Amino acid sequence: MDNPTSGSHPSDTSSARPPRGPATKTPRWVKVFVAIALVLVAFLVIGLLSGGEHGPGRHFSTEGAPSGMAEADLR
Repeated sequence: MDNPTSGSHPSDTSSARPPRGPATKTPRWVKVFVAIALVLVAFLVIGLLSGGEHGPGRHFSTEGAPSGMAEADLR
């Protein structure tokens, strides 16, 4: 009656499914966090490679006073 060569037997591995990926998926918040981090790193690299004066010295004159202050305000 039941033919063991028909492929309907539960122990038949010829029709087994290929292995699937990981059982759990990466949460959306992790993907968003990684995307934002990559964008910020890209901006940082672009800023550093573009040259120019970057850093705290950019906001002060050569005398050490903030550039927006008049000389009269320093006395």
